[in-house]
Amino acid sequence: MNGKPTELPPEADLVKLCDWAKVHKLGGIFFAQCGLNLMQHPAIYSKLQNAFGSAVYQAATREKDYAELKAAFTQAGIPFIPVKGAVIAPFYPDPQLRTMSDLDLVVRTEDKERIRDVLTPLGFRNKRWSDVEWHYARNTSLFELQAELIRPNALNNKALQDYINDTWSHAVSENGSFRLNDSFHFLYLMVHIAKHLRIVGIGFRSFYDLAILMQRCPERLDWKWIRTESERLHFFRFVMLCLAMTERWFDVPSPFPTDELTDTFFNTMTEKIFANGVFGFNSADNTVALLSSELVRSGKDLSFRNRIRVARKLAFPPYRDLILSSKYGYLKGHPWLLPCAWVHRAVQGRKSTFHIRELSKALTADKDSVRERIDYLDQLGI
Repeated sequence: MNGKPTELPPEADLVKLCDWAKVHKLGGIFFAQCGLNLMQHPAIYSKLQNAFGSAVYQAATREKDYAELKAAFTQAGIPFIPVKGAVIAPFYPDPQLRTMSDLDLVVRTEDKERIRDVLTPLGFRNKRWSDVEWHYARNTSLFELQAELIRPNALNNKALQDYINDTWSHAVSENGSFRLNDSFHFLYLMVHIAKHLRIVGIGFRSFYDLAILMQRCPERLDWKWIRTESERLHFFRFVMLCLAMTERWFDVPSPFPTDELTDTFFNTMTEKIFANGVFGFNSADNTVALLSSELVRSGKDLSFRNRIRVARKLAFPPYRDLILSSKYGYLKGHPWLLPCAWVHRAVQGRKSTFHIRELSKALTADKDSVRERIDYLDQLGI
């Protein structure tokens, strides 16, 4: 990002560095930056070289599939707005190394049937289908088409959620296509980080995205507007903390004061971010995070009844959650099949998102751990 070589300290734990790069989806970048320093460690070099090759291959395939999708949408007159990775990657020094599990596009709800009619003949397979979110896959590419950027109850701030979901009001038309206003998109990236931190957690790459945009296209960001809007929406504290972390990690100056970020909280947040993995799923305290998020959302205390309530929700997810998975596609339009889906999910056993031990943790999680998690969210301002 800064055009400087990376010197690996002699005492560096290369295995741990490699593992961190992998779980944060930065293996390709780590290889490009440090590969020459790792040649004397064949196993680590080979693993990171594979990550590099995989990132480049996935990007090339995705670029080809995305070009065909865009052409088909344009010909059919279906408007769409790219967000997140598709917008950020071109600003990376090596755009193909900005990994994406999927490519996100905002579309209109009323176009969902036309989208299926347009994409199916091109070999795109529908993997997920709900009222506001549709996933299509082809080759190794996955496209997440969504009518709303933030799902209900994902934030503890309804005004902010409604503001972000009013996406088309912030769309800019250019040469027959649409993009988001750059400042609105940057604000949305921080809302996206907040959403994942509240639910479970988020990793290093999302902050790297902020640093890339701040460093490589600062003229496109209206900091006065970002501050005014985030203050109005009671989100400015989190914005300040995000940019303060970005400044400390990447040496990209924050336009806002950073004195609220104490060394103690910086170290705490850094430890949590590294432990999370790219979207928080590597964190050892996932269940504590889910339990505390549910309690914050509902405004309830940590009573045994509320623990049971959370455990029940983990064990028996509602219809609206299960239909988002292709594994339970048979549920779509047939809510009476929900008990069958619960049995199906239980039979999957180890493949289930929440195992018996997670349910046990929900009932026995240490009160101090849950309170610590809630205090952490309060300190973040989310």
